Amino acid sequence: MGHAVPTTAQVKAALAEILAIDEMRRSPQLAHFLAYVVERKLAGEADAIKAYSIAVDVFGRDATFDPQADPIVRVQARRLRAVLAGYYEPGLDRGPVRILLPVGAYVPRFEVVDSALAVTADESAAAPAVVALRQPRFRRRAKWQWRFVILAAAVALLAAWQLLQQTSPVPQPKPPPATPAISEMPATPVVRVAEFSNLTGSSAFEAAMSAMADHLVRDLAAFDTVTARRIRPSGGDDDPNSLLLSGSVKRVASGLKIDAILSASAGAQILWSTTVIKPWPVSQLPASIREAAEVITNQLVPFSGPLHARGRDWLSRQTILPEHPNLYVCMLQYGLARQQGRVPGMTMAPETALAMACFMRLLAQEPQSAPAAAAWAGLDADVVLNQIKPGTNLHAALAKAAEPGGQASEAAPQRSFVREQLARVLDAQGANTIAAAEFVAALGLNPSNLDARAAYGQALALSGNWKAGMAQSRLAIGAAPNPPPCYFLTLALGNFALGDFQRAVDAALEVAPTDAEFGAAVAVAAGKMLGREDIVDRFLPKVMTTPEFHQVGILPRLGLRLRDPAVLRQLGEALAAAGVPRNALNGPFETTRTTARPVQ
Repeated sequence: MGHAVPTTAQVKAALAEILAIDEMRRSPQLAHFLAYVVERKLAGEADAIKAYSIAVDVFGRDATFDPQADPIVRVQARRLRAVLAGYYEPGLDRGPVRILLPVGAYVPRFEVVDSALAVTADESAAAPAVVALRQPRFRRRAKWQWRFVILAAAVALLAAWQLLQQTSPVPQPKPPPATPAISEMPATPVVRVAEFSNLTGSSAFEAAMSAMADHLVRDLAAFDTVTARRIRPSGGDDDPNSLLLSGSVKRVASGLKIDAILSASAGAQILWSTTVIKPWPVSQLPASIREAAEVITNQLVPFSGPLHARGRDWLSRQTILPEHPNLYVCMLQYGLARQQGRVPGMTMAPETALAMACFMRLLAQEPQSAPAAAAWAGLDADVVLNQIKPGTNLHAALAKAAEPGGQASEAAPQRSFVREQLARVLDAQGANTIAAAEFVAALGLNPSNLDARAAYGQALALSGNWKAGMAQSRLAIGAAPNPPPCYFLTLALGNFALGDFQRAVDAALEVAPTDAEFGAAVAVAAGKMLGREDIVDRFLPKVMTTPEFHQVGILPRLGLRLRDPAVLRQLGEALAAAGVPRNALNGPFETTRTTARPVQ
């Protein structure tokens, strides 16, 4: 019988708890340091945990790093030990496992506080090893800023590309304007929130009306694309360009009927309205008011929501980027890029190219803009992951995106959008543990960040946690007034993995317009399992003519995002049964030789 040691699951649970504390959330670099050494030890790579590897893999130092000349690792290790010492201060209940960083070493030690929850060393040795975590590199801020100066040169090429859009066979991000473009850029919408009218006939609801307005202001202000404030009784804050959010609450047979109205500032023109029904017993009133405010926010704020109607109209009329864009204009282009989806392979989606160029121009004007740097990083991670080939070192390929994403999170740790973008980069790198922590932090800062919720669900699901991932995706889809197709990817794959092939087909049909790879592949596989030859016949040609599939093989290409090998195999077997040749599943193939289905 060996000595008691914690299980891998217990260590990961302890790591997740530490990463969630304020000190770690305020310092992503310190969190990356801890996660890096813990995951490498769990992977059986303790001998590789040296000052040099930490400096290069965590802090972005180059191959010439000299630990004697540059004390970065020693300094950060001291900070980390101090944080751990405070976290494990005597008298505090911190769970059955502790993670320590011994003085004079960088290999962590795992201690069991409650030995009844541990296993022996002999049992632990039989457990499967986990994949080592590769964390993003962070270089010096001057290099990060200089990169954007260099990248700005690409904007000139982009402008020339935009002039050729009219004749390009690639789908265009925007049609030619039917009327002259609006010259004035839209500004961030300003929403003035009024107390809702109490039509219940009971004075007991008066305090709830004020609480409703407070919830709405706080929820709306959590977004970088909205400015929200209360209407003051004294007046004097009537911005002629602002929007007015008002409403009423009354009792009906089914509970509380909450009507919300968005209008022009004067209130004469109603732009949007909705009704929310919630339970009305006094004991449930605070929760009902809070939940109603969240429902209203979820409908107002998305890119397709009413707050951005004027911005979308402006964007649809433009043919070129503004020379000096503001953050709101770039965020509009970002929203369009997320909604339009992916263009497989080396061809960057036009909407994504425009969004990245917009943020580069903005960063040339405002180098310290954390939302701009974070958005650029998140989009760049998507582009890199879309263009790499199987076997590529994800950590190295995504280092360029990780740097501004990490620095933006350091500069604005309380912005949900910024934390979401860093989570996207980390997830693309395969750093699942810390990516999940960043997604959770983003949602903690703003529960109405539906893009973050959907991305979190997808990250969980594609790593094998299907039920949890699907739950997050359902929440995002249910809350969004017009959920974009990418929200359905988790449900398409998750339902297929769990054997609910009808729902898998339904979700795949939603995904297919913007994700030709997974949308078509899941539709064919699930359609075959259902015996729906019409679905197979409709999407099989798409699978067999997708260039990225025949360049590397269908399963290697899908495996870049789908990290659950069992489901990947299951998908491959169903595709083979549907008529996909085995050689096309596993390696490069000639499209013209494999489009015909074999005789069954």
